[in-house]
Amino acid sequence: MPGEKGINNFFNQYFKQLGIYSITIILPAVLQLGYIPLFAHYFPPAEYGVIGLLLMTHGLLLLLFHCGFSYGAIKLIQDKQRPVGDIGFTLLLFITLWSGGLSAGFYFIADLGSAWLFHSDRFRQALQWTIVFSFLAALFQMQQELWRAESRVRAYTFGKVIYALGAFALSVVFLVLSENKIEGFWLARVVAAGGMVILNGIMSRQVQRGTFSREILASLWKYSFPLFASGLCVWLLSYVDVFMLARLVNLDQSGLYKMADELGLLVFALYLIFEKSWPQFIFSQWREADFEAKTNNLVNFFLSVYLLASLFFALFCPEIIGYLMPASYQGLLTILPISILGSFFYVLSQIFSAGILVTSKTYFIPLGTILAVIINIFLNFVLIPSYNILGAVIASLLANLVMVLFILIIAQHLHKIRYALGKTSLLVSLYIIFFGFAWGLNETAPIPFIVIRLSMLAVFIWVVDQLGMFPFYIFRKSTRAV
Repeated sequence: MPGEKGINNFFNQYFKQLGIYSITIILPAVLQLGYIPLFAHYFPPAEYGVIGLLLMTHGLLLLLFHCGFSYGAIKLIQDKQRPVGDIGFTLLLFITLWSGGLSAGFYFIADLGSAWLFHSDRFRQALQWTIVFSFLAALFQMQQELWRAESRVRAYTFGKVIYALGAFALSVVFLVLSENKIEGFWLARVVAAGGMVILNGIMSRQVQRGTFSREILASLWKYSFPLFASGLCVWLLSYVDVFMLARLVNLDQSGLYKMADELGLLVFALYLIFEKSWPQFIFSQWREADFEAKTNNLVNFFLSVYLLASLFFALFCPEIIGYLMPASYQGLLTILPISILGSFFYVLSQIFSAGILVTSKTYFIPLGTILAVIINIFLNFVLIPSYNILGAVIASLLANLVMVLFILIIAQHLHKIRYALGKTSLLVSLYIIFFGFAWGLNETAPIPFIVIRLSMLAVFIWVVDQLGMFPFYIFRKSTRAV
């Protein structure tokens, strides 16, 4: 392997930084274990379907407000051609004025939005709080992304941790005290995000000394607009099932689907940790001679861990759901393993887009997502009337698979990276076989059910080791070097 010693040193530094970033994801994931039973207790599936539609609205507003500028800011700061203070000041000034104007307009037409979403003005106030939260969340997110782009890891981590703890505590308080639980859900987030925007503003001294630059703003738009379009398509891909289940079936099915997404976040958190350093890794390393070797080691390590966690979750979802959720949510048992696999395909599409990102051909990313959205909508119309929520989950799975293939083909054409595709395909096949077998297994079988599932996990780990997907040698040699 070329430059093996250099690769090992690189991974020492990479995992050290990633370990700090991981706190910002692990803590919310742990809190998620508190959120899920809390929400399941206060919101029956139909009301959580309402929450799902409001979260859909928040996702769209947040995207419109911050315009996908985070990757553009990272690229400009990594290029080191413009003052960081000017980049930050330009970005935050534009986001504040732009999102403030949009949110004010949306706030005053919330009654129309409520009538369209829910065929009633009953949730107008909740929708208005959603709009306010989206404005504050856009500012908070951009402040945090600037710190990440500057590699101010501790400041970034501090902000995320304080927000996560504050939002959780306020959620408990507002859900217990509020008569309208849905409005309480959003009020807690408004207070938490507003407090963090003020705190981050006080701490951002370098941005305070910056000046506005039209050139920087134009550069941000040039690089980020295709990613904004991609984000819009990802939003459609994420929420089209929630919306169509609410329209074609009922809010109960929509709420179950959204709760499956919340449970899936316990596994998806692994990707969120990985993603925190992925853009910096790509932009800073892609010109290096050992870029492909570093990428393969990193991707193989991540995919093996992600699939192992996915398999554990799929095999033990009866116990997880039974512990966290009331009886009204037991319908999740049928769809959760399929939903997790669909999320894995989405993760693959993001990883395989590296060749697109480094060549700045980012307009291919929304094309792949648009293709997935079209397939998803078509399959939803075909499958939901007959299979309800199961049809929606299968439609999402197949759409994400098509997106992976499209992104992979384009990215390899632009900048070829030899991934371990055969090994990854084998692990995915094992996942499908194992959870399918466990799904159809009678719990009264002669061998205890838990023993069978633990044996499946052991076999999976052994296969990962035999394939060399997990780079044990990096950690062994790193330890000896120390």
